[in-house]
Amino acid sequence: DPKDYKLVFINNGSFDDTFNWAQQNLDKYGIEFRILSRNNDGWINAIHEAYKFVDTPYFVTCHNDIVFSDDWLPKMVKQFIDYDDVAMVGPTSDFILGLQSTNFNMRGIVNEQTKFICGLFCMFSKEAVDKLIETDGFFMDPIFGFGDKEELDYAIRLTDLGYSFRIAR
Repeated sequence: DPKDYKLVFINNGSFDDTFNWAQQNLDKYGIEFRILSRNNDGWINAIHEAYKFVDTPYFVTCHNDIVFSDDWLPKMVKQFIDYDDVAMVGPTSDFILGLQSTNFNMRGIVNEQTKFICGLFCMFSKEAVDKLIETDGFFMDPIFGFGDKEELDYAIRLTDLGYSFRIAR
């Protein structure tokens, strides 16, 4: 049900038509949303800003060029339900390296544990991120600024706290 979702859009200095589309379309589907308009202060700062509005057990971060499959959400949420220690779940893609690659999955594996999820698009446990913030004082390290390899950093820190990562196929 669309009413079960909340979207936070951050206009991180973009000039495309995404936000006009969102304003025109999300209301008609009954999806609660918030649009934050700002200068491009980098991916990390944008995620921190959006996280202030997270009040759900799970949340997704994604770049603006992601195309979602029809059943992406239930597959990802199922990983959190089936495995208690999951901090982060990522989907498969045809344009990604490693275990998340659709080309890698020639074995037909339905789900899989991994040590790393590409930060381009992933779902987090709010509980795990809150624990990370409690421990380290931040979610994504501001040192990564505009974003590049920050997912390696928080994967290591979440692993140190006893969490795992899964790929939803």
